[in-house]
Amino acid sequence: MIVLWSTDDEAFLARVLELPGCIAHGETREEAVANASIAIENWIDTAKELHRPIPPPMDLDEFNQRAEVQSREIQAHIQYFLEQGVAANRNVAQNITTMLRAQSDFVAAVRIADPEETLIRTRQHSSAPPTPDELAKSK
Repeated sequence: MIVLWSTDDEAFLARVLELPGCIAHGETREEAVANASIAIENWIDTAKELHRPIPPPMDLDEFNQRAEVQSREIQAHIQYFLEQGVAANRNVAQNITTMLRAQSDFVAAVRIADPEETLIRTRQHSSAPPTPDELAKSK
């Protein structure tokens, strides 16, 4: 059993590692452990009623092995998300660069174009609708 303080619950939580979902809380560590004892009894009674297996108590070696495996899994998840974040940031940077190049190419094309068409082309690439004068010129 592990007893930790939960900021979210504002209470001590006692988690029984051998019994999935068997958690109790209390205002003090002692109260959490006492409540966990009741939760253990209820968990075992329910498992018996449902004809489910009851895991044996965990010894220190098994606890250390589980903790080590869990630690490696957490590290692997962190590494994965860091790598995904780096890849995502790289993709965002590439997309921004591509958009900036496209914008630069568009601006260069507009500068070369006929001055009469410059306003119309700029309007076509903006969110603002063309004015009636711009529509008349484009016909």
